[in-house]
Formats: sequence, C-alpha cells, structure tokens
Amino acid sequence: MSNHTMETTQDQEVLKKFKYKQELNRSLKLFSAFAFAFSAISLTTGIFMNFGFVMSTIGSVGIWTFPLVGIGSILVAIIFGEISTHVPITGHCYMWITKLHSKRMGWIIGWTNFCYLIIILPSINTALAPVILSLIGLPVTAHSVALVAEIALTLQLLLNILSIKTSSAINCAAVVTESLGVLLLTVVLGICAFRNGAPLSNTMEVLPALAGKSLFLPVLMSFLLGFYTLVGFESAANMSEETHNAVKNVPRAMISSISLSTIFGALFLFALTMAVKNFDKVAASASPIPLVIESNLGPVIGKLFLIIICISIFACGLVFMTSASRTVYAMSRDNAFFASGLFKKVSPKTATPIPACLLFWVIGTIFLNTTTPTILAVASAALPSLYYLLTIICYAQVRKNLPPVPGAFHMKKWGKPIIAVAILWLAFGFSILSFPKDFRSATIVNVAFVGVGLLLYYVYFGKKVNAVDPEIIKS
Repeated sequence: MSNHTMETTQDQEVLKKFKYKQELNRSLKLFSAFAFAFSAISLTTGIFMNFGFVMSTIGSVGIWTFPLVGIGSILVAIIFGEISTHVPITGHCYMWITKLHSKRMGWIIGWTNFCYLIIILPSINTALAPVILSLIGLPVTAHSVALVAEIALTLQLLLNILSIKTSSAINCAAVVTESLGVLLLTVVLGICAFRNGAPLSNTMEVLPALAGKSLFLPVLMSFLLGFYTLVGFESAANMSEETHNAVKNVPRAMISSISLSTIFGALFLFALTMAVKNFDKVAASASPIPLVIESNLGPVIGKLFLIIICISIFACGLVFMTSASRTVYAMSRDNAFFASGLFKKVSPKTATPIPACLLFWVIGTIFLNTTTPTILAVASAALPSLYYLLTIICYAQVRKNLPPVPGAFHMKKWGKPIIAVAILWLAFGFSILSFPKDFRSATIVNVAFVGVGLLLYYVYFGKKVNAVDPEIIKS
C-alpha cells in the first residue's frame, strides 16, 4: 500500500471516529494548507489597513509593536498545532473545544468566531478598495470604497462557489506573488532609503503633537497593527477535511505561516518607514503606503507593486470566505447553527457549502454599507484574541487527559509554560483592543455580539446541545 493510500485511509478513519462522513473534497497538500494560512494572515491586508492609523496615532515608532505581537501569535499557533492533532476536522476552535471540553463552551467559541468572520470579510475588502482606487486614479471616498469592496466581495463569493480547487489554485498563486512582492518591495524600499540617506531615526518618529505628553496610550493603540494582521493562521485547520494527512500537515502550515509572516512583516515595516520622505503627508494621507511607494519608485513601477498587493489582499478575502463557510458548515452539521438543514448542505458538483458562502456575502454587504473601516478593523482585531483565549483556557483544563497522537506534533514539557504565557498575552491583547476610548465603538459592537450569543445559547441553542461531550475527554 502506498503512503498516499495509507494517509487517505487514516484521514477517513478519523472522520468515522467523530461520526462524520467525507463530503468535502480532500485535495489539499501541505503547501496548499500553508497557502490558506499565509493568505489569511495576509501581511499586505493588515499593514495596508492599519499603517496609516499607526502613523497618525503615534508615528513610525509604533511599528515596533508588530514583532512583539508576532512572538505571541507564534506561541498561539504552537498550541493550536497540538490541539489540531487531537481533532483534525473542519471547524477548528469550535470543533476542538466541542469535542475536547464541552459543547457549551464549543458553541460560545464558535459563535465568537462567527462574529469575527462576518466582520473581517468586509474589513479586508475595505482595505483592498483604497489600493485599487489609488491604482486607477480615482478619489478615495466612503462611497467609492464601499462600491469597490462590494465588487470584490461578490467575486470572492463566485470563486468560492465554483470549487475549492479553483480557489486553492488562485490562492497558491497569490501566496507566491505576495511573498515575492513583499520581499522585493522590502529590498527596493530599503535601497531607496539608503540612497536617500534616511537615518535609522526614521523608524522612531513620534508625532509632533505628542511632544511632552505620555506615549502610553498611543503605544497601546499601535498594537492594533499586529493584532489585526497576525491572526487567521487557524484557517489551515478549518481545511482539515480537505487536507491530506491533516494531523501532520495542518500544524506545520499554521506554525510556519505565522513565523514567516512575522519576519517578513517586520522587515517590510522597517523598510517602509525608512523610505518615508515626508511624515506629515504620510500621516495625513488616506492611502499612505501607495504614497510612500510611488514617491520612491515613481508611478509606473509603483503601480506594478500595487497590482501585486491588490492580488494578495483579494486572495486574503477569498480565503476568509472559504474558511468562514466551513465554520458555519461545521456548526450546522452538529445542528448548532440557525437553519442548520440549509447551511450544512454541500454542492455535490463542486463540494462547496454554497448556502454558507451566500450567508457571508449577504452579511458582508450589510456591514459594508453601515460600518466605518476603523470600527471594522478594531472589532475584528479584538475578537480573535477573545476566542483564542477561551480556546486555550479550555484546552489547558483537559490537556493532561489527552495522550499525544502518535507521530504528530506535541509540545512535550514546554506545553505548560507556553500555554501560561499565551493566556497572559491574549488577555493583554484583548484588553488593549477593548478599553481605550478611541476603540469604544468597536468594543460596543463586540460586547453586543457576545451578549447576543450568550442570550441565544441559553434561550435556544442550549436546549439542543449537552453540557459535556465525553467522547474524547476520557481517552
């Protein structure tokens, strides 16, 4: 029997263990799983969305919070890598905690993840819109941003409906272009900065308006850049039922994608701020990164890089719609979502949960026309910290009862300290993205989401699920 055949048989046995059948098309290998995670993180999306915010809030010194967030995110990915080996099926955090801890906490985490997904999709496309508008020379207004974002969201829906193979092929190509594009842009901007004689102090600039004032709050707010960007690596786990040998490939995909993203992103931010010629103009610009690129490289070469960036941000939205539809599919087949009979349906022709994709298109359209980009960014940055935190706390309570999966990734003796540091880090992240006055509107949105979820659980969904699922907890 070949290795591929053995892996396929093992994957099928895992699904049988959890009493699910193979409905999704298992066609992805390690690079494809990595590509989903890398595109979901999408350096270009997060940095383009929030670089201007950091520059106008504190100045270029705020970029140094990015690698700090990266270290914390790598710890989370390591923990998730181990958890995914115990439950290598679609639904990631929702499914992990439902099977390992309790259906109650699994549902609450799944709902929080759902709330994040319905916000992040329009947020990604509002990051894409100003780049496209700058590329074609149109003014960046609230109306034009919403229109371009809606077009992008619709294209992502159509591509997801076609098939996972189509989406995966586009995504793999986008990963190559993003990686090469970011690295090349980093090198080119670094060369430009060197030629311009830019001092290293360019990366330590503080807004003149903050002179003599405390930088504590502005520094905390600058963490938004990293917390918004360095998430989404768990999308690889959401494709577990479509990935060959998911027990081994999914942890590798998550850990490698967030590690490379942290390194690439930190280098890019350093080169970008070194290449800034006029900090006042950049801080005041609606499209600060295109301004920096074109001021250094000229309009023609600058536009070529912007095209690459557009592809990368679009692919990020494509991946998130794919991952989001799988989350709803996973909850629905457990009868733990609204209209479960509808949203658990998978097209026999394309092996895609089409109703779930349509749901995110409808909700995304509503948010695009009712919410500002800043609220979307802050709200979608805080929610992952919350459901990551809940997931890890729940896992910590049952980890000692779970023997390592043979041949799979395991944290060994490092598990306890890594989990402890990750819990403290995520609690810190959720706090700083929730309590500053400038983030208050996004906090209200998130509190409303969580409040509605708790109400729904205790009034309706709690009657459908048991408090504890002992299927694995006793293993």
